[in-house]
Amino acid sequence: MTLHSNGLIYKFHVFHGTDHQSAASICNKGLNLPCKIRKDHYLGQGVYFFREDWLQAKVWAIIKIKQTEWLKDRKPCIIMAYLRVPEEKFLNLDTRWGLEKLTQHIARIQEAAEKEGKIIQGTPKLIRCFIMDLLPKSRFYVIQRTFSVHSRYDNIDLLNKMELPLLSVQVCVRDLSVIKPQSVTIYKD
Repeated sequence: MTLHSNGLIYKFHVFHGTDHQSAASICNKGLNLPCKIRKDHYLGQGVYFFREDWLQAKVWAIIKIKQTEWLKDRKPCIIMAYLRVPEEKFLNLDTRWGLEKLTQHIARIQEAAEKEGKIIQGTPKLIRCFIMDLLPKSRFYVIQRTFSVHSRYDNIDLLNKMELPLLSVQVCVRDLSVIKPQSVTIYKD
């Protein structure tokens, strides 16, 4: 993180797990925001990365390839990129400030829903994605949140006694201008 004339600029590396063919295409043609809308994305629509955790991106790619029939013959690959995000465009839901901004957003949505006699309901993922998708894209270019991840570490008794589950910092990039195009490369682990 560095100080900029207009405030803080957050700078960090992010990693995206995919397959080799897709990675090569992304590195040659650049990143694109997904066209397909998913109603259950963790942080709404955008390009997803793991912050500063290349191994988690690799594990995710391995699992995705195994679970997707048309990808089964492909090899996992990791893309690395470098983000530069102005503080005011970065919604970090791991901070008090970030949750306060989200709470204000939720209050506006609930008020509008109540006026129309509607109730916001569904699974936690569906509600979260719905709420995040209603955040103005011009206001927040990047959303970040740390989630717990089920892993083999769940079975290590001493880690459990120390309350040290595996956590994953997910970053949803909603505006690709925060990614330096020349920084998008295949990461060699």
